[in-house]
Amino acid sequence: MVSHREYHNLLAQEGGSNLAPGARLGAPDGISQYLTPEEDSIRLSPIDDPQLASIINEKQEIQFGEDSVYRVQNDYTFLLTRGGAVLITDYYKALNEGAAQKPVGVVGVDFGRLKVYKTLVKIISLSSGENKTGGRKDARAGMICSLSYNANEKMEGKLYSTWSFFYSSGAIETKVLRRHRDCNWFRCIDRWDNPQRADRLAMNFDIYVSLGGAVTRRFIERRVFTNSTLDNYSFGSLSGFNVKRFDFSGWSCHSTTYFGRTLTCSNQFYDLPWLPYTPEVCP
Repeated sequence: MVSHREYHNLLAQEGGSNLAPGARLGAPDGISQYLTPEEDSIRLSPIDDPQLASIINEKQEIQFGEDSVYRVQNDYTFLLTRGGAVLITDYYKALNEGAAQKPVGVVGVDFGRLKVYKTLVKIISLSSGENKTGGRKDARAGMICSLSYNANEKMEGKLYSTWSFFYSSGAIETKVLRRHRDCNWFRCIDRWDNPQRADRLAMNFDIYVSLGGAVTRRFIERRVFTNSTLDNYSFGSLSGFNVKRFDFSGWSCHSTTYFGRTLTCSNQFYDLPWLPYTPEVCP
């Protein structure tokens, strides 16, 4: 059990905690039958934000006080009370039958003793300069800045913000991923969530971060890691009641060298187009 103060301290600790880092919900839970393969893949994917993933347990939950538990998934964040977990499957079934509401934006919906919020994952395109969520900040985009080494291995660069009612963060990362297949009783899904050790991971960026339309800080970094599985840079995190979400403007470039072959992509993005930034040579 974690108090609000202890939770805040956990977020501030470097390296996270000893809890399982955002493990997928394991055994089939009866929910997949009510979702499309894409929806189910999003639901079961590991938490994108490694800082958030480090403080939730193997069920992707964190507890506040005696009775309140948040379960954080990539589609919804559920606020559970004692005995309320059984309602999660009922909620997906009711959605499938048109008998329940979906949360919109930061406004939650009630389903019995369950409170449901949208988990908002905004991913900025690093390949075309466009926001792949179609301008909506409550949509999850696909893998961005994705260049293939072969059919089963690729580099990925990503700039994203996560919001789940009680938690908000922003980060940028570069990694090499391998494809693998997960199967349950209902279907098999290909996943790109197996980071590979690369010869070199590098990022250069000049990025403004804003909260609620107000610029909080400018980040200028040049980073190179060798023999590593992930280069992730956090722009910060917030915790509390209905916290604000992170937005970005600026430029970034991602580069990976894997088995001697180098792939690179860069882009400028314009949530706040009036701010000056300086594109440089890719690392």
